Amino acid sequence: VLPGDWDALILEIGGAANRLKAAGVDRNFLHMKLAPEEAWFTEPALLQIAEQRFRLAGRFCRAANLRGIALDTQSDSLIYDYLWDGYGPDSSPKSLSTGARGFGTRVLRAFIRECPDGEILLCSGTPSLAGPLWFDLLEGAENAPGAAEDVRVSLVLRDTGDLRDAGFYQSCPDRITRLLGRHASRGRGEKGRRSLDVVFSFEPVYYEGDIPTTRYALEEYREALYAAALYGGTY
Repeated sequence: VLPGDWDALILEIGGAANRLKAAGVDRNFLHMKLAPEEAWFTEPALLQIAEQRFRLAGRFCRAANLRGIALDTQSDSLIYDYLWDGYGPDSSPKSLSTGARGFGTRVLRAFIRECPDGEILLCSGTPSLAGPLWFDLLEGAENAPGAAEDVRVSLVLRDTGDLRDAGFYQSCPDRITRLLGRHASRGRGEKGRRSLDVVFSFEPVYYEGDIPTTRYALEEYREALYAAALYGGTY
């Protein structure tokens, strides 16, 4: 079921995207959150709801001429913990891991079917602080494109670490790959895994009301930006 303001939203967002493109910002994404905290990985009815939402997201991106989705995975959410109260007492770690992987694959495939040329950005906080099911979700997301090699899936890290640590940007992609590998499902191995782009995210300015305030010293930010461009992924 389409929202009542569907056509108006497409006109509004599509027009905004066109104005941004005219200003040189030509890759714009639909921002989504994996929320609220629900048993997405264990309840078939919730999985169907999520798939429908991602199908609508794909249709919206195509209609509004957006580049793809930027999905906030809410990596610090309790749903990634085996012991979260929202899971039933009969939910085993194995079944939860399988459910999280399947969820990541199915919802993103629902998006890809509607927007086959789109890109997928998976936004995250510090991966080392995420619960184990978050890594299963990411594994499912990696598998979502299947043989569609043109579909790009990137991991966007909001926590970029110490801007003064130049080695962070060089070592981070390999460290993330090892971290994901350690959490890979038993018996599946690493052969055939798609590699995720690791993208660094900066917020150089924050606002108090409508007053902008800088967060980083300019020289530190400039050096970090160059390092991120050199060692990070597409963006």
